[in-house]
Amino acid sequence: MGVASGYGSTKTITAVKDTITYCFAAYGSSNLALNKPATASGQEAANNIPKAFDGNSGTRWASNSSSNTSWIYVDLGAPTRVSAVNLIWESYAKSYKIQVSNDAVNWTDVYSTTTGDGGNDEITFPATTARYVKMQSVLKNGFFGVSLFEFAVYSEAPSPLSAVHFIKLELKDQAGKLVSDNLYWRSLDNKYQGLNTMPQVNLTITSTTEQLGKKKLMKVKIVNPANSTGIAFGLHVQLLNPATNERVLPVIIDDNYFTVLKGEEKNITIEYDPALVSGEPVLDVKQYKPGI
Repeated sequence: MGVASGYGSTKTITAVKDTITYCFAAYGSSNLALNKPATASGQEAANNIPKAFDGNSGTRWASNSSSNTSWIYVDLGAPTRVSAVNLIWESYAKSYKIQVSNDAVNWTDVYSTTTGDGGNDEITFPATTARYVKMQSVLKNGFFGVSLFEFAVYSEAPSPLSAVHFIKLELKDQAGKLVSDNLYWRSLDNKYQGLNTMPQVNLTITSTTEQLGKKKLMKVKIVNPANSTGIAFGLHVQLLNPATNERVLPVIIDDNYFTVLKGEEKNITIEYDPALVSGEPVLDVKQYKPGI
């Protein structure tokens, strides 16, 4: 299972071993269609209607028909402001419409295309109020009927991304245990000057030290509070000799130059030789800043 976080949103992707699973950018607002009741022109027993709305891109709805005009719609429960739809196709319609209704009888087109190519369709349209949102196929692609991994509905389109933004990926096993994680910074224009103007963050830092044979082991917890001003980017951790204010070297540190998102914490360990220090070393943590 993978968890992708970006721009204040999180998306969980369940992938089968040794397969490629599509991962799309999460919207800023919540998925209004998640686990809501839905109706379709048909379904397969193993790939039924609810699987298009379960938030799991590893399950799917299949129309169980070779018809060009299969359809599926979701009931939001009450008239709701909507302006965006996200479709993840398993077997796509080359031509289809997104329609809305307040009675599931009279439908209004809010989007249409004749050049569908499958994959992930992130669709926006002028905001409207509707209780039902429908995907109406007009022309399927190929022999098989249409099939969707996911059909999501949003009240707002994604917030515009800042010039530089961050994406964090976490890989977890079936028990939810973290296997690995990676953080990426990305730019809309391949320029990263925005990193130079990121606000400095007030972190909460605590540490404990224990004897490890002739060496000492410092355990450090760095917390970026949920209400902080932003992301703590490019944190550099070092030990300083209080007598000289110079770096203590060599040390063994299990991570460095890392980033801590809002509401997250980072735990690291630093092993050092106390013979190299006059008294207790000073723990120095600095966020990235040009010229430092």
